[in-house]
Amino acid sequence: MGNRKPIIAGAYRMFPEIELVAAVDPDPVRRGAFGTFWGVPKLYAHAQDFLHDQAVDIISVCVPDAIHEDIIRQILAS
Repeated sequence: MGNRKPIIAGAYRMFPEIELVAAVDPDPVRRGAFGTFWGVPKLYAHAQDFLHDQAVDIISVCVPDAIHEDIIRQILAS
């Protein structure tokens, strides 16, 4: 997650027509803190669980550069 996820979430909040509906983070403490701070109703430990449960219009991949490709491939395959 690093610093990217909160920055992107804050940018989305500037647009009232955008609703943050879910977030994924394998770390339960970070996941819970993010969900509480940003009011995100659905939180997931694994991207696969999110991808099987959500219908979304936008997905932001806020992960370290080294794992971008893996996450994007999972998204495209779902």
